[in-house]
Amino acid sequence: LGGCTAPAGTANIQVIPSPGPPQLSSNSPICEGEELSLIAIHDSTGAYSWTGPGGFFFSGPQVNGYFPSSTTQSGFYLSIFHQNACSSEPDSIFVQILESPEVPQILPAGPYCEGEVIRITVSVPDPLVTYNWSGPLGFNDTGQEIYLSPAGTGLVGTYSVVATIGEC
Repeated sequence: LGGCTAPAGTANIQVIPSPGPPQLSSNSPICEGEELSLIAIHDSTGAYSWTGPGGFFFSGPQVNGYFPSSTTQSGFYLSIFHQNACSSEPDSIFVQILESPEVPQILPAGPYCEGEVIRITVSVPDPLVTYNWSGPLGFNDTGQEIYLSPAGTGLVGTYSVVATIGEC
């Protein structure tokens, strides 16, 4: 107005470099129901956020106390490092949750008469499962069924079976 000029307005612009992504590690593969451990490491101080399958979300550098209960929770887990209001690109790590076998049901056994053959079996055997039996006096055997002979007081006791698929 009338040939007058106002002083120039100034703005000081700063650009903060984004931090690099964190380095990730895990204890994968694990079996269903086992504890998953996820670790993010960065050479600077900042905050971490995690996302993963099934709506998984966590804040912090280390995930402990998380027990995935299904193979559907296998997949990529992502972590982002946050520092000075800036965020890194995500880094990801693949986590594999392996199927655990069903708890085996043992068909009822006995009573047996002295001298008979004792047969103990898994009620619904799975051909992909290895069955490991244990019992009194250091008894150990494998298979879907076991035979003990001859029945006598030395065989009295509790027999148990553990089902295993691969590592689980």
